[in-house]
Amino acid sequence: MESQTLEARVDALEHIVNGENGILVRLDKLTGEVSELRHEMRNEFVAVRREMRDEFAAVRVEMRDEFAA
Repeated sequence: MESQTLEARVDALEHIVNGENGILVRLDKLTGEVSELRHEMRNEFVAVRREMRDEFAAVRVEMRDEFAA
């Protein structure tokens, strides 16, 4: 294997990091995807909590009606 010069190695690394599909671009995309996932998960958890609250309220009403009779 041929040994590359330091300048060639630095150029190659810069291309890997800063290229059009480089690490920085991919990291920005990943950051956006994680942010979107967090937003979606937050919305879903809110929906689940709301549904559970409503269902528990309905059970309380049924129990209160059943035991009052």
